[in-house]
Amino acid sequence: LQAKYAPLLKRYLQTGEAKENLELQLHALDAIQLYIHNISFPRNLAYNLFVELEEMGIVSEKGFKHWHKFGLEQQGHDVIRQNLKQFFSELDSNDDSDNQ
Repeated sequence: LQAKYAPLLKRYLQTGEAKENLELQLHALDAIQLYIHNISFPRNLAYNLFVELEEMGIVSEKGFKHWHKFGLEQQGHDVIRQNLKQFFSELDSNDDSDNQ
C-alpha cells in the first residue's frame, strides 16, 4: 500500500461515532481475501497486506479479529486463514503483552 492512500482508506473504514466501523472493515478484508484468491495466493501477500493495514492504522485489531471470526467471503476462506496464522498469533501476543 502506498502511504498516500492510507488517509483515504482510514476515512472510509474508521467512520461513525466510535471511529471503528467493524462491518466496513470486515467487508474490506473480505474483498482482499477474494482478490488474493482470484490471483492464486501469491506467497506472503496476505500477511504483508494485513501487516501494513495494521501498522498504518487502517484496520483496527478489533477489525481483524471480527473478520477472522465473522468473515462472510467463502472463496479462499480456509487458505487465507492458514496463510495468516502467524499474523493472528502476533496480534494475540501483542494483546497479551498489552494486558500485562
